Amino acid sequence: EQNEDRCNQLSERLDAKIVRGRASSPLNWQRVGLAEADMFVACTNHDETNIAACLIANDLAPDANKVIRLEFYTLLILLTDFFWSR
Repeated sequence: EQNEDRCNQLSERLDAKIVRGRASSPLNWQRVGLAEADMFVACTNHDETNIAACLIANDLAPDANKVIRLEFYTLLILLTDFFWSR
């Protein structure tokens, strides 16, 4: 989330850490300690950003569960093949 006030509001409502910054920035995820996460949720309004964030999460926190929001079903098929064929 880019908006600091929105981050604070969501953090208060949800049992989750809401991160302010660019979702596709590996440095941002390192700064907030993604490597220690049990779960990662990529839920921006942009499939490409969510995919990039999930790939970063897969690298920095390989044991964490990942959830990704995708609008286009065909991307889900490609990602499933990529992540589960390893």
